[in-house]
Amino acid sequence: MVTRDDIAKALSPKSLRDGVSNETIDQLIFKVRKKLRENNIPKEIKTIADRGYTMLVWPFF
Repeated sequence: MVTRDDIAKALSPKSLRDGVSNETIDQLIFKVRKKLRENNIPKEIKTIADRGYTMLVWPFF
């Protein structure tokens, strides 16, 4: 699982959540989900309420 704070820190490593809003993180997750669907990549990002995100991966058949 990756928390919103983990994402914010990766985007702005100088300080936790420095200038990275929840809306920015939401937009980034939306864009990643869209790219996964558009490219038929068998992975899904699930939101874990009040905690963060996790990625589900399905095997190729």
